[in-house]
Amino acid sequence: DEANIISTPAFTKDRVFVGNQLGRMNGYSYKTGKRKWTFKTEGAVFSSPAVSDDRLLFGSADGYVYCLDNKKGKLIWKYKTGAAVLGCPLVHGDTVFIGGSDHHYRALSIRSGVLIWDFDGLQGPVVSTPLWYEGKLIFGAWDRHLYALSGTNGQLLWKWNNGSSVRNYSPASCIPVAADGVVYIMAPD
Repeated sequence: DEANIISTPAFTKDRVFVGNQLGRMNGYSYKTGKRKWTFKTEGAVFSSPAVSDDRLLFGSADGYVYCLDNKKGKLIWKYKTGAAVLGCPLVHGDTVFIGGSDHHYRALSIRSGVLIWDFDGLQGPVVSTPLWYEGKLIFGAWDRHLYALSGTNGQLLWKWNNGSSVRNYSPASCIPVAADGVVYIMAPD
């Protein structure tokens, strides 16, 4: 099972969480490495999980965003999207932000799984980790664009591309960083 790990782990002070291509999200003891629980989805888990207090959030290729109790691995809620959820979640306050292969970027309530906003202006899937910077959610998609959305309402603030028509040059797999009002990315071009 562990040979099929494909997501980057998330941590708490006493647990490590990681998904795999068999559709399992596993919780391990940080101290001993012993598996404490396994939660099975119906698709591969490429999404690296995020932790918020006692909750673990991640997407699955089965088209759902999941929220589990991170101590017991029990389902708290799940949210159905229109396609695989390969993007990594970002937690800010009481909200989880996550992109999917259905060309949507969503904000969901961590407590209830209720949709807060839905940006459907993408022309390609999201598979990367977003950045929260100065109230903006910044991420790339496989449509050749880097996006900045309002974290409050999902409104498009700006989008950028390098001018190339080659989709493989998209800033889609990059993880943006920012400092002093400037966003930095490394893209395949």
